[in-house]
Amino acid sequence: MSTDESAPPATPSPSTRADEAAALLQLAAALKRAYPAVDEVLVDAAVASAHGTFRDAKIRTYIPVLVERRARHLLDTNLAPDTPSALSGLDRVGGSS
Repeated sequence: MSTDESAPPATPSPSTRADEAAALLQLAAALKRAYPAVDEVLVDAAVASAHGTFRDAKIRTYIPVLVERRARHLLDTNLAPDTPSALSGLDRVGGSS
């Protein structure tokens, strides 16, 4: 099987990772403004948890958008009355993925 040299590399370049990290920092700041009643640590945990689900994604272009959707879902679920917390245990989530 031949390899296509024009195919993107399997590992994102450092600049792609840096751009993604910057976008995630901006996302966390925006979510903290959008959810002022939620502890900032939980917002960071929701973003980290959401980002972790895409750790092995080969195409990174849309990761920040997908992370935002998932993090908002986690935060909305956590804020819904009479539902188990979707963020329970996220205090154990590490910061980097």
